[in-house]
Parts: sequence; structure tokens; C-alpha cells
Amino acid sequence: MKDASISEKRLWKVWPGKNRFCCNGKYMAGPKSDFLYYIPSFVSLILIPNTFFIFVAPYIWDKVSICLPILSGIIYFITLSTYLLSTYTDPGILPRKNIIEILDQDSSSLDTINTDMSKYCNTCQIFKPRRSHHCKNCDNCVEIFDHHCSYINNCIGGRNYLYFFLFILSLTLLCLIDISGCLVFIFHDYSVLGPAKETFIKPGTVSLVVIVIMLAFITLIGVGALLLCLHHLSLCFTGKTTKEMIKGNEIGSLCYFWKKKPQRFDSRLILTEEQAKKITQGPFVVEISENYYSESN
Repeated sequence: MKDASISEKRLWKVWPGKNRFCCNGKYMAGPKSDFLYYIPSFVSLILIPNTFFIFVAPYIWDKVSICLPILSGIIYFITLSTYLLSTYTDPGILPRKNIIEILDQDSSSLDTINTDMSKYCNTCQIFKPRRSHHCKNCDNCVEIFDHHCSYINNCIGGRNYLYFFLFILSLTLLCLIDISGCLVFIFHDYSVLGPAKETFIKPGTVSLVVIVIMLAFITLIGVGALLLCLHHLSLCFTGKTTKEMIKGNEIGSLCYFWKKKPQRFDSRLILTEEQAKKITQGPFVVEISENYYSESN
């Protein structure tokens, strides 16, 4: 399998981690092992809001106000967009030693070696910068690592944390709006209006059952999203990542998260056959400096 990839001579084709790439290596996501969580979450994100637009939104539009359906559509677009950005954005992966050896044309980044062995990653064979951790799910070291989210199918780190935070915030708002719409559908003059011929779906028994079931799912998701949103808001005030909070580390602020760092590697880089073989054969013996990753924001 790797020999076939080597002939392509693209970095993403011989990538040593468990990430998946698409669009000829332009976008990357997490491992296939997340699919048990990722696929249901993605299907729910598509199915539930569209069920709301089919069964509830037309009734609200005709009988109450056009504002709520329009607002729901806008927030849903933001939610879906930030979800996909969280999934397919490099979270801040630090290249392994053998990749750095190939990418680094200037050996000056190898001169000063961090001797703090507590920050050394045996898998990636590099000295990790502060706030970086190795993710066992993706099998990569991630800069400013927060956590690995199987529902997103990616690590959450310094380069995609803002997208993730906006996703859970917009998801919370979307659930609140859709819950309000469902309650209006159920209780707003329901006994008086009877079948509404002007709407696409009549508020009859079948649609009512569908909406009640949907309301239960939205409420469950909304409560979870709200708790997660409050958790990350508290992290913003305490200046910690989720990993640091669990371990009880005293680290600085999360200002890193609000400014997206440049990607540490070009996954579409064309490699020579010798370079591709070196990546697949494992790490070199050169020690990598923490200074390599310490460039300014």
C-alpha cells in the first residue's frame, strides 16, 4: 500500500499519521475509527434541521412570523459551515522528525535543542512546544492541543479551536430557535386553526408525532451543546485548554486560539522518491529543537 503511495510523491500520500485527506491533500480530517461517532452526528446535523424546515418552518412562516424561520436558516448555515471547517482544518499538527528533515532547508532550526525530556514525543521523535500533546487517535502531536473530538472527526487545537467554539455556540442557538419553533407549532392556536391548507405540511397527527420526536432530539442535543459551550467559555476565562484543566496545569491565556497560526507543513508538497521512502521508513536520528515551532503568531 505504501509503495503505491510513494509513486505519487505527494506528502499527504505517505503521511505517517492516521489522518484522512481529500481534494488532493488540500483538506485533512481525523481517522476512520471516528466514523461510528462522526457519521451519526453529521447525519443528525443534516436531517434534524431539514425536518424542522419541512414540517415546522412553513407553518410558522404563514401563521406567526417569517423572522423565526429566516433566523433559523441563517444560524443553521453558520452551524454547518463551522462544523465542516472544524472537521477539515489542520488543528495544528506538528510534523514528525523525518518530515521536518525533508521540509527544513535551513539547518539553523536544529541548532538549539530543548533538553526537557518531559516534552519529548517518542512517536514523533520531536521535542514538543509548550501546550502541545500527542493525540493517540490521530497519531500526531498537535500544537495547543485541547482535545480530540470523535463527533467532529478531528483534533481540536490551535488552528481550528475558533471554528469549533463558533460551532457549539451556533448549535446551541440553533437548538434554542428550533425548540421555540416546535413549541409554537404545537401550541399556537392549534385547537382553533385545525388543518392549515395554506402550509406545506398540515398540522395533523402524523406531523405532530414527528415534531414531538424531533423536539425531544433537539432538546437533548441542545442541552449537551449548552453545557459544552459553557465549559469552553469557562476555559476562556481561566486561560486553559481542556487537557490542561483535566491535568490541573497552570498555563497562560488562550489568546493563541483567537489568531490562526500558519500551517506547519504543505500536505501537497511534491516529494522525490527518496524523500517519500524516508518518511515511510521512520524517523531519523536528528534531534529537533523546540525553536522550530516557536515562530511568532
